[in-house]
Amino acid sequence: MNPRAGSSPATGTKADFQCITRNSPSKNDPKTAHDLVIRSTDAGAWPNQLIPRVLCARREPNYNEFEERNIWSLSNAFTEALKGNLVKLPKRTEVLYGLIDNHLELWGMAV
Repeated sequence: MNPRAGSSPATGTKADFQCITRNSPSKNDPKTAHDLVIRSTDAGAWPNQLIPRVLCARREPNYNEFEERNIWSLSNAFTEALKGNLVKLPKRTEVLYGLIDNHLELWGMAV
């Protein structure tokens, strides 16, 4: 069911994303997380050299809020890995959140 009828990922807020991802029943085991990391690399969210940085941030988060293994903590690991290149950040973030949206089947999109 669409959590925000009439909305789209582009108009959702950060708070909306955090609420949905924290409470998502979506499968988010290590295999799924690794699949999303590879799919995001294939989609151009970052070069494959950043994969170890994402996995490290996933396994050892900098903040207690991200200790639980859910899609919110995975998105934080992605954010940590994307820090540093402000020129490419908007496009990489767009690609990344498009994949996460599809994974969560938000807004009526099919995976």
